[in-house]
Amino acid sequence: MKVGIGDKITIDVQGIALETQVTSIRKVDWSRFNLNFFMVFPPGVLEDAPGFNVVTTRTPSAQASGDLQRELAEKFANVT
Repeated sequence: MKVGIGDKITIDVQGIALETQVTSIRKVDWSRFNLNFFMVFPPGVLEDAPGFNVVTTRTPSAQASGDLQRELAEKFANVT
């Protein structure tokens, strides 16, 4: 996505279109498994928007990761 400071973009917040303006940009270290972007809004913008959660985990192996994903999918079918 090629955007610059001052550009206006529309984002979808759980089905609600929200026009925003880019006020800052930062570099991302894609080699690390961290959240790779943030959007910060002033008070009063998102309070009435539907909410959602993000969770990250660390497992000791690929097998453990697969096991955890399968268990979560079985117990919480609406989680992606």
